[in-house]
Amino acid sequence: MKKFLFAFSILFLVACSDSETTDDLQTQITELEQTIDSLQTTINSLTSRLTTAEQDNTALGTRLTEAERLLTEARNTINSLNSGLTSTQSSLTGAINANADAQNTIADLQRRLQLALAAVQNTNYAEAVNLGATGTVAEQTPSQAKQTIYGRWDIPSASKGAATCSFDFFEFNDENYLLSINTPEGTAQVFGEYIINEAADGTVENVQLLYNDNGNVDAIATLTDIVVTEVSSDTFNVTFVINLELPAALEVCQPALEGNVTAGKDDPVDEAETAQALSNHAKLIGEWEVIRLTDDGVDFYEENLADFCIDDDSWTYDEETGQESYTLIDGCVPPVKFVINFSDYGTYMLAALRADGSAAEVQVNEWYWEDDDQTILVIIFEDEEDGEIYADAHDVIELTFDDFHLQYTDIDYEMEYDENGNIIDETLVRTVTDIFLSKR
Repeated sequence: MKKFLFAFSILFLVACSDSETTDDLQTQITELEQTIDSLQTTINSLTSRLTTAEQDNTALGTRLTEAERLLTEARNTINSLNSGLTSTQSSLTGAINANADAQNTIADLQRRLQLALAAVQNTNYAEAVNLGATGTVAEQTPSQAKQTIYGRWDIPSASKGAATCSFDFFEFNDENYLLSINTPEGTAQVFGEYIINEAADGTVENVQLLYNDNGNVDAIATLTDIVVTEVSSDTFNVTFVINLELPAALEVCQPALEGNVTAGKDDPVDEAETAQALSNHAKLIGEWEVIRLTDDGVDFYEENLADFCIDDDSWTYDEETGQESYTLIDGCVPPVKFVINFSDYGTYMLAALRADGSAAEVQVNEWYWEDDDQTILVIIFEDEEDGEIYADAHDVIELTFDDFHLQYTDIDYEMEYDENGNIIDETLVRTVTDIFLSKR
């Protein structure tokens, strides 16, 4: 029994001793595992940092490569700019030298222009246009012939042809002609461009008058054997042979007027013989197109064109309502523009032209300068309503060889009446009309 107890005691002690050792080992193992885990975490962190560092290093390398490329480009650009700067400096030096030469050339041209301008200003207008040209047109060049036939030629009754219709006058301008014809119904006008046909030897073969009949342009007359002579000082005659086929618009006349014609040249307006080549008179002569009409600043040009086809006899106005009523002329084609031609011989022609270039209406009358400075232009016209002749003075606001601005001031009185027809009040009404034209 004692042995058993002793043995058990030993075993117990041994067992106790082994348990303590095992626990200590387990603790050490646990601590070792924790250390290993900590080391693994550290290793993982270091690995991650190493990977990031490698990526950053790669990106840094890429940026470094890009920076090196940009630096190379910058160097190349600087080299190019330096080269360009050298070239620019060289060009600038050349430009400065060229500018100095140009300034000298401009100064020389300005001096010459001033001399030429002074010469033109001192040139008499009549000499410039050669109002006294004479000769046999068939022996002249077209440019010479144009000066020879230039002017207004009045045809005396002995040369006016048959009794039904007769010539009144011819007028030739730079490009256009105007033919006035006496008809049983009054005076009618035919106008258009004329052409000078050239013979093989460079002289003139004939002169043809063109006419626009509803968009169809044809030659209606041929003039040959044209001879202009000076019969006395500043007095000129012309003889020519004409074959004229009148347009349908003059159907009241016989179909043709032909034969030998003798005419005397009208005297030009005084300014045509005394004015200088750059005067208002010189600028005025020629054909102008009306581009704008205003009354007290309100444009009425389009309205004026549209009113052309109104039957005036049908027009009524209701004073209570302020309404207008009217009918249009059957078959009327309204014009699209007005043109006016001023000649050296005191004639003006106002034409309303349709879109096809044909004339809806032509009015011919006279004009003159009221003052020596040529700043007041008087236009004579016949009033369609009362048949009276009026002379309206227009102020020249602006006049160049290309643009023309006229202004007319109309003064009228508006009357107020009582029930017995007696005037109880009157009001002065002033209307300013501006006419803007452009040279054709």
